[in-house]
Amino acid sequence: VSQSRYVDIWVSEGSTTFSEAMDMIASSIGAWYGFDALGDLRMGRLTAPSGTEVVTLYDYDIYDNIERRVARDSGVPVWKVTVNHSKLWTTQPSGIATSISAARRAYLAEEYRKSTSTDSSVKTQWLLAETMEVNGLLTSSSNADTESSRLLSLFKVRRDIFDVTVNLEVVTSNSLKMMDVVTVVLDRFAVIVTGK
Repeated sequence: VSQSRYVDIWVSEGSTTFSEAMDMIASSIGAWYGFDALGDLRMGRLTAPSGTEVVTLYDYDIYDNIERRVARDSGVPVWKVTVNHSKLWTTQPSGIATSISAARRAYLAEEYRKSTSTDSSVKTQWLLAETMEVNGLLTSSSNADTESSRLLSLFKVRRDIFDVTVNLEVVTSNSLKMMDVVTVVLDRFAVIVTGK
């Protein structure tokens, strides 16, 4: 029976914590993990909002501490995403037998292989558009190509994050889960926000 491996991880006994291992795996596919409002550990992949919202929230549903922040440190979209993949946990930059090909030598000398997706048109609107580089544990270039393209689509547009506090009843009565689509109507910011 053949098996497909999507990520490889090396765990050092006594030195790699659970959260460190989870962080490495999650970053490989743009995933998140955490505890929901009921204390259950959840996992998922960060994607752009789509579909019909589960609930619409208005100003009167939200407590006063609404915070608006950018999705990335600078708030500027990216025009290029590089996903580093096929990690070598031990590189060999020298000391390799002379019979080994130059291509194989180059492979063994580098910690990662690189998959890059670009959209230069982003720089037309955003002159200071940035690049993003992600160190991951994906084991194939095709999967890394797919992920770099997915991340570019997600981050080549401006996105804001709204932190809103609601009563737990809003969550339970609507059976809200992480990554459900929610629309927030905020007169304070004169916007209608749809997100996850």
